[in-house]
Amino acid sequence: MQAIASVPGDILVAGAASALLRYRFSTIDIDPPAKYPMPAIRSAYGIDIHPSTRVTAVSGAGGVELLSGYGVRLGVLQNSPAMSYEE
Repeated sequence: MQAIASVPGDILVAGAASALLRYRFSTIDIDPPAKYPMPAIRSAYGIDIHPSTRVTAVSGAGGVELLSGYGVRLGVLQNSPAMSYEE
């Protein structure tokens, strides 16, 4: 686990795997966490959640994944390839 965030009712966790895990407080002992794949990110470093819309941004190696409050993938911001300069 490398990144964690919480909002009322949920805990979101991401790390070295290309997935975001959402634990619900109401079913934390009963159900496994919901798993949202994030193919653009190889390893997550940070999670931010908009408080009213619950749109989630997960940043890491590869770019930023944007997810709706329902876990639907909204978009990806990917890092551009490194540029090399030759003299």
